[in-house]
Amino acid sequence: MAASPLAYAAIAPAVKQSLVEAFGPEVIVETKRAPGDQLGDKVFVLVVGSRFNGKTDRQRQKAVWDVIRGNLASDQEARVALALVRGTEDVW
Repeated sequence: MAASPLAYAAIAPAVKQSLVEAFGPEVIVETKRAPGDQLGDKVFVLVVGSRFNGKTDRQRQKAVWDVIRGNLASDQEARVALALVRGTEDVW
């Protein structure tokens, strides 16, 4: 029996919760549904916080993906298509 497709509504809250728990409530985490496939929806993630100021893109990505990989089931993690991570100095 094939697994049921994963819906955005099931993945997005888990992504957001794990990132806010890891980086604190001052970090802004927004998610957006992206077109999926037979396995379900894809999720785009935007993370903004002062804790990412002065960090390289590689350091920012590693920090966020370590949380995603460490807190989501592998089938949920696979549905995260993009994580865009910025410091507050980059946006305002």
